[in-house]
Formats: sequence, C-alpha cells, structure tokens
Amino acid sequence: MVAVSSGKYCELADLVRGGEIIRVHEHMGTQNMVKWDRIAARVLKMDGRHAFSGGILPFTQEASQDLLSLLDKSRKQFAKKQLRKRRADIKTSPPSSVNLDYAFLRDACPAFTAIWLAHTLEQMQAPLPKIINRDGASLVFSETRFPFLAEKTEEISERLDATAEWERDSQQPNCWIWLPEPSSNAERPRAGLAIDTSPGGQRPISGTLELTPGTLTLLTNSLERAARGTDVLQELLHNLIGPALNLIQTPEQLMASQPQQDSDRIREPAVGIDRKVEAEIIHHTLDQHYRKCLDEPIPALGNKTPRQCARNKTGRKKVIEWLKQLENNELRRAAGAKQEPYDSSWMWVELKLI
Repeated sequence: MVAVSSGKYCELADLVRGGEIIRVHEHMGTQNMVKWDRIAARVLKMDGRHAFSGGILPFTQEASQDLLSLLDKSRKQFAKKQLRKRRADIKTSPPSSVNLDYAFLRDACPAFTAIWLAHTLEQMQAPLPKIINRDGASLVFSETRFPFLAEKTEEISERLDATAEWERDSQQPNCWIWLPEPSSNAERPRAGLAIDTSPGGQRPISGTLELTPGTLTLLTNSLERAARGTDVLQELLHNLIGPALNLIQTPEQLMASQPQQDSDRIREPAVGIDRKVEAEIIHHTLDQHYRKCLDEPIPALGNKTPRQCARNKTGRKKVIEWLKQLENNELRRAAGAKQEPYDSSWMWVELKLI
C-alpha cells in the first residue's frame, strides 16, 4: 500500500510479481487502511478502473515476509517441475513467463489464506511479552498506602523536602518524585520489553509519592521498588506513618479490568488535554526518540544503526522496510487518536534514501 485516500481509493504495489503501481477504487475497504499496509486481495479491471473482487486479508509485516519467502522458494520448485515435464514431452511447447506465473499463483492461492490464518491465530493466542523496568524487574503496578494522623501532615512534608532522594513535583505541590539511587543508573536490561517512568520524558524515576489527607501513597512499577520504597519511607517517617497496605496489578490484570468500550469512546482524548497540545507533545517525544535511534543499534537491523545500514545496498533495503513499518504504526496510532501523524520524512532525507 503506497498511498491511501480514505473512502476513495488506494494505490498498490504488487510485492509478488512486481510491475507498475495501480490505483484501486474502493470506498469501505480503504476507510481502515493506511500507507504501507500489506494486504492479500484479488484485483480486477472493470470499465477501465481497478477494483477489489472478494475479501481483503490484512497481513502483518512478519506474515507477509513469511509468505513472500515461501512463494519465492515454491516458484523455483514449480519452474523446475514444469521444465522436467517439458523435457519428458518434447511435443509440449514451453509455457510463456506470463502463463507460467499465472499457473504458479493459481496453485499457490491456498498459501495466502493458510499463512494469514496461522499468524492471526498465533497473535490471538500469544501471551504478552515479558515487560520489565529499568532495573530488570517484572513490570507490576504497585500502590502502597501509609495512614497517618492529620496533624502530622506538615512534619511529613518537611522531612520529605529535607531529603535529596525525594524531589517535590513543581506541577503538583502535594506530590514528590522518588529519584533513583546513583548505583541504579546501570545499563538497560537487554531481556524483555523494557519500560520505565520519566517525568517529561527526560530522566528516569523510581516512583511517585502523593500526600492526601490521612494517606501517603507510593506508586511504583515493580514489587522490588515497592518493597524498597516502603523501607525507605518507614525509616524516614518511622514515627509519623502507620503500617503499609500494598495493592498490585499486573499488565494482564490491568487490561482485563478495562471496561469494554465502543471505538468512539476509546478514541476520545483524556479530559482536560487539548487535542492539538497532546499531538504536539507526542510529536516532540517521537522527534527526540527517532533522532537518537539513527545512531543506536536496532535489533530489526541486525543490531546495526540505521546510518550504518544506509551505507550499503543490502542495508538500505532493511532500513527502508524499517522506516515503512515505523510510518505504518504511526499512521495507525494517529488515525485511532484522530490526530495528525508524526512526519518522519526527514529521516529518509537524513539517511539519504530519497
């Protein structure tokens, strides 16, 4: 999918046979399509216009690569088989490349559905990836509450303010940021999907603390941090707070607890956040992230940086596919949030791919 005009048409490049890009006129199907989507569909030409015939199977990047790899191997085997048949029967005229390609794709049709179905079922049944924080601990949303007497509020605040480990949040006066210990600035763990908390996207933190009437609440993203935070606070505020009550929730539990909502409600922005401001924040964050990414090893690129890969022919192909996937994911995110997508065209220029 090289271009999409929602509700009107899409422009397709045939990844199996190649050839010119064609414009397919489609109303309903294109409403959920974005640039660089990969699909399997039959296209017919009627009255000078191309149109889809039958259903459209959406393919993930991985599923399409598996399919293309299988078709490439199968086409070679099919061609050898046809060559042996022709040699066995000298009266048979050799098929043209067009007829040979048509015959091969006719026999290969079940492969499209089989690979699409296999990947779809795998996605439906696959467990969530292992998610960890900066310390390498399993991601768990932990809320630890400490009761206290109302008259102790001012003294609790004073002790927290006097400790370098806790920094008062300038945006929320009754909240403190728990800064990581100096020894915790270790290399990011390599196993699992690493996620952590950063205020303003600038630096990592160990947790947050909120002071409300009668309750001091510590929020962390692992059991280890919750336990360490409990020890730190009980030592610092040992005669001011009561015993801790801890509530935890795994990512799976959090997802399961979310009420089922229709698509319109899911797409609604958070209350109080201007849609334009929200998009600007996201775009700024993505811009900072991708400018660093160009000089960092990427697993999808064989642990080479995009700049390194862009210097040779083989690497350029990988970088182009990587950029297409980034753009596809961003277009889908922006469409769901009803926002303007982040413009990543500068990366193509920066890597001298256009």
